[in-house]
Amino acid sequence: MLEHEIDGVIVRLQKGDLTQQDVDAIVSDSNNALWMGSGVAAAIKRKGGEIIEAEAVEQGPIQPGDAVIGTAGRLRSRYVIHAAAMDTKLETTGEMIAAATRSALSRASERGLQSIALPALGVGTSKFPPEDAGQVMLQEIGYHVQAGTTLRHITISVMSEQVYKGFCKAFGVEEAEPPKPEPAESAPPAEPVLPAEPAPPAAPDPSDPPAAPEAAADVPDEDDAVSEEAEPAEET
Repeated sequence: MLEHEIDGVIVRLQKGDLTQQDVDAIVSDSNNALWMGSGVAAAIKRKGGEIIEAEAVEQGPIQPGDAVIGTAGRLRSRYVIHAAAMDTKLETTGEMIAAATRSALSRASERGLQSIALPALGVGTSKFPPEDAGQVMLQEIGYHVQAGTTLRHITISVMSEQVYKGFCKAFGVEEAEPPKPEPAESAPPAEPVLPAEPAPPAAPDPSDPPAAPEAAADVPDEDDAVSEEAEPAEET
């Protein structure tokens, strides 16, 4: 996850499910007829209910780059903003993405909303290059914040690893590598186990007869250890 702060507004890029965002409004990457048949729009309709598309279509068609706001159905957010980042041929341009980003943010601020989550507009169905889309969207977010807004948190939420990497580059950084695990500390050497001390001999029982003394073992001294020659026999 990456974060920038622009004039007190937190702008966040994260990998995650847009439909699960706990924000005031999420943005649908829509065509200008506001059908929700593919990509992000279809996922929003599937999870939030048919009412989302029905209410949007009643407000269309709109110009490419424009946006309308409607109900969020069963979703966690209060509203879905339908931003027409492509036409009915599902084609887009950088200018459409810029206008759709600008319009979506304006609809949110007009309602006094404080948090919004957007997808990577124009990238999924229309196959616009992720890094280029990220640069366009981030630029428009900056313009919107600097002009004054009620929004305090703006999130771009993407699912694809490739799209996330492209948007990271647009944010001016490469994707952060996960922290490497620290090497485990080596265990201290085990203390040597000392042999158990022998138990002291049991005290003799006074009723037992005294034991016979053992013969002393022959312990050779230095002289005995030297071999001796046999002495000559005495003459008779």
